[in-house]
Amino acid sequence: MHPNVPERWPEAAPDLLPVLRGTWAPAGSWRADSPLLRRAVAPFLTELVAWDTPRLRRLVQQRHVARWGVPAAQVFAEAAAHLPETTGLTREGPLWRLSAGDGYESSRLLLPGWLAAFGPGAVAAVPCSRTLCVADGDDLTALEALLTLAGSGFARGAEPISPALYVTGPTGALRPWAPPPDHPLAAGQRQAQRALQMKAYAAQDEALAEQGIPHAPVTLLSPDDPRLSCVLRPGVWLPEVEVVQVDGARVPWSEVQPTLERVEGVAPARWVWRGR
Repeated sequence: MHPNVPERWPEAAPDLLPVLRGTWAPAGSWRADSPLLRRAVAPFLTELVAWDTPRLRRLVQQRHVARWGVPAAQVFAEAAAHLPETTGLTREGPLWRLSAGDGYESSRLLLPGWLAAFGPGAVAAVPCSRTLCVADGDDLTALEALLTLAGSGFARGAEPISPALYVTGPTGALRPWAPPPDHPLAAGQRQAQRALQMKAYAAQDEALAEQGIPHAPVTLLSPDDPRLSCVLRPGVWLPEVEVVQVDGARVPWSEVQPTLERVEGVAPARWVWRGR
């Protein structure tokens, strides 16, 4: 155990905080053998835990949890309990913005009931670690502003997280906002989700290349077709996409998936085709 991280649970617990990140951050956290404590919270988003004091900040590792002798779920719950919910909440035009100044703004979205407190139709954006904004899901002007903010913040912000928008489901779990197909912003939200997916897989591609693991990158199907695609080859780690290119043909992912074997413990998901 790192000498600066308390070895006893009672000493460590009061300084734990939740951390929301993309699956690519920190580097290497996507691996099945990553030492970090983590759990998936939405597609291409993950929750980590930090031990944070005025003098030092460390991400909690699996071995810390083992030494403490508590379940991982208890560590996540303890971390969430220490994050103030509404520090620095202000209204900016049609949007609510959280400006806590503690670097954990985006992590408030992990708090049980936080987004639901704005109303049943609340929609949130977490483009980067220090930005969390909320809009009324029935206000098209607010949603347009929110989606624009998410895209620009993801492109330019430090520690980018997502250009897409999010809601909480019936169980309180975080999930991507899914407007009906005829909604004016449906195409924009789908484009944002694709951008997030490409970012996550591109970061993973770099690590796989360094390790010599054969893999297929994610590409757009064509300049006129924004669907995500990859080329199917035996023994290659495949990303989960919308369309697979097989022998020059274009096949929906749903038709190919039954012939694939999932790589265990990898985020974002990878699959291997063993051949016909």
